Amino acid sequence: MDEPESFEDLLRPDELTLRFTPLEFATGSVVMRPEGSLRHLQESIGAAHLADEVPEDVRQSFDRLRKLYLYGVLDYDLFTLAEDLVHLMFEATFRVRFVSS
Repeated sequence: MDEPESFEDLLRPDELTLRFTPLEFATGSVVMRPEGSLRHLQESIGAAHLADEVPEDVRQSFDRLRKLYLYGVLDYDLFTLAEDLVHLMFEATFRVRFVSS
């Protein structure tokens, strides 16, 4: 995605993300609408839930990563960023768990 020149540019879905469908990567044409792509992404992470015992700061980090992942509809590179940050979240989670034990 090129640098946005307007607010509307920030809201324009990334065509690469729209090519990922529930069945496969569409090489011929864009087949997902932005709303459908977002719904697909939500469903892909919908089963991930935290136990009630998880501390609030860990829960907030988890929720931020989920949100970042969903913003991948607008910028495909955010998926890579979310993957990189999840490792830091795990490390912080283990640190919290170790200190509280």
